[in-house]
Amino acid sequence: MTSSEKEPPKKYSPPTGNVHTVSLSGGSIQDRIVQASHQVVHTQKLHAGPLPPASDLEAYSRIGKDGEVLELILAMARKNNETQNKTAHRAQLFSFFSDLSRTATGLIFGLSCLYAAYTLAMHEHPYIASVVATTTVFIGLGVLVMRVLSSPKDGSPPPIKHNE
Repeated sequence: MTSSEKEPPKKYSPPTGNVHTVSLSGGSIQDRIVQASHQVVHTQKLHAGPLPPASDLEAYSRIGKDGEVLELILAMARKNNETQNKTAHRAQLFSFFSDLSRTATGLIFGLSCLYAAYTLAMHEHPYIASVVATTTVFIGLGVLVMRVLSSPKDGSPPPIKHNE
């Protein structure tokens, strides 16, 4: 290396104050420049939520007359929140009525089978009546056991199953 060529900097300090260390292996200055040009530093900010970051909201407040753009964004976020709440409420309501209708249908079917077994027993068909009654009771108990086993352990309601 000649006296006019200086050693490449070992540290780079961007305006934000973060320090990134760049180490280059030995070799000629051209090799070091080529090696350094293949290293890319990428910084990305991630924001999640219904509203933009606070810095962006501040910039939006300066747009328009008396911050009307910011008011539009906030109104849009409120409307979106209300819509999501209504949708969740409707899903819970439909799930409740679906479960209620299944339970009522099962009870009507089970009680009808037990009534049929009683009627058969009264008309001197005890064997058929006992088969119908025991089958109905075992199916009812099986449904109850399956409901208990398939329910979540943390107390939350079971997930909604969509028919496809």
